[in-house]
Amino acid sequence: MAGDGTGHLTLLDLLSNSLILSHIAPYLGLTSLYALGSTSHAFKSLVFESHNAFRYLDLSTVKYASGLTSAEDLTESDLQQHFGRSFVTEDDFYSDPLRQIFTRLTKKNILRDVQTLILDGLSVPADLIREIICDEPFNVRILSVREAENLNERKLMQVLKYAMRPSRPEGTPKLRALYIFGPKDQPPMSDKDDDAFTDSSANRQEAVSRNLRSSASPGIHIASSWNHRSQHALSSALSRSGNDWWQGSGRVIARPLPDWAEIVQLCEGVIAFDAILCRGPRHNPRSILRPEDQVDSRSTLPFLRPAIATIALGPEGCNNCHSSPEGAAIYGKSKPKELPLLAPPPFHSSSVRAAQMPPPHLAAGDVHLFARCEECLRERWCESCNKWWCESCYDGQPTVTLTILQQRELYEELLAAGASHSHSSEESIKGVKRDCWECGRTCATCIARTQRKCKSCTGGYCILHNEGSSATSCDWCSTTRPQTRDLY
Repeated sequence: MAGDGTGHLTLLDLLSNSLILSHIAPYLGLTSLYALGSTSHAFKSLVFESHNAFRYLDLSTVKYASGLTSAEDLTESDLQQHFGRSFVTEDDFYSDPLRQIFTRLTKKNILRDVQTLILDGLSVPADLIREIICDEPFNVRILSVREAENLNERKLMQVLKYAMRPSRPEGTPKLRALYIFGPKDQPPMSDKDDDAFTDSSANRQEAVSRNLRSSASPGIHIASSWNHRSQHALSSALSRSGNDWWQGSGRVIARPLPDWAEIVQLCEGVIAFDAILCRGPRHNPRSILRPEDQVDSRSTLPFLRPAIATIALGPEGCNNCHSSPEGAAIYGKSKPKELPLLAPPPFHSSSVRAAQMPPPHLAAGDVHLFARCEECLRERWCESCNKWWCESCYDGQPTVTLTILQQRELYEELLAAGASHSHSSEESIKGVKRDCWECGRTCATCIARTQRKCKSCTGGYCILHNEGSSATSCDWCSTTRPQTRDLY
């Protein structure tokens, strides 16, 4: 039996199993793997000669990669002395920390084994991404550059256009997934982050700890400590589940994405992104050019150019027909281009299928995914409850032209018709209106919950965002000071 000579299994024997090493290595990080390899010749051979140890490489946690000095703090002679040449570009300076890391990894024949590379929040110029995508030493299949600094997105678009040129060599580019639109992952929860637990769970943990401390067995005390850490790890994993697209979280991507839709469309079938194109009928030229292909004969909306779907609408579909003209995207049945990459990038696989896999509790069944751009949901999407209507079900009813009080009165009248008809009454009130700037465009149901008519001044107000207001009076009428308004 392998071991330390006494019949016991050692850590070296455990990590010598390639399956175990490939599952543990992504959680260790680059610094810990280097420290493990420096302990002995056996571990050095195991770590640096194995193809599984560095398959997943996260450099966002490496201090040297993020410790960048501003170019304004260095003189021209300092730059020339550091780089060894007289001419230094801005991209050369900002990519220098990562280039030095890549050089060290190349000398140890590690860089060729990296298939998933995480560079979130680091200084990553577009020229460096071009080398990662196009140059020979790299075999990266999943690349994450979310919230990267000094990244010129226009130059990155040109890099992707070059990588997707018709005359490119067969089998290129090797990159299959690019994370760039979403926010970077939050760091794992530390032992000091006790705010994630409720008071009741903390009290139960303290009671268990007191009982275990009174026990004579030190093994139980160690088990209690690891149990406490596992709770932190579980809470951290749940907070990074990345299922916003499938749960219908509303606006998933907040920043504007000019011209990115054309690049995503150009890369379809080769490179997947953490966003997808909107498949609304207004983006389909056939439904605009041929009247018989239109979803609804009443539809006279103009054609839209390709756009990124920035709003996740959830699995329920249209509030009226529970579907959509373009149909839902289903994992395992729809085309890969219809599914976004989910965060965080997979630890134990470098395939697009694994990166698009929804959480286990959703992947078990045929869960539908609906996502659209904001232009395809104009006047038909509630920013508060995420309710929406498709082109076939919404025909421009005058709900959006009603005032706050008229919408509330209509809603109360329909609900007063009977509890058995309450659901159908809500569905009959279609459209959205912006009565509160903070609430955004909301449906009649949300307006009835948040908008009130002041009994004193008969004006409308929002009970959520008008500080000082009450259930019957607006913030102005609720004050105790004399009812005079200052002109200046």
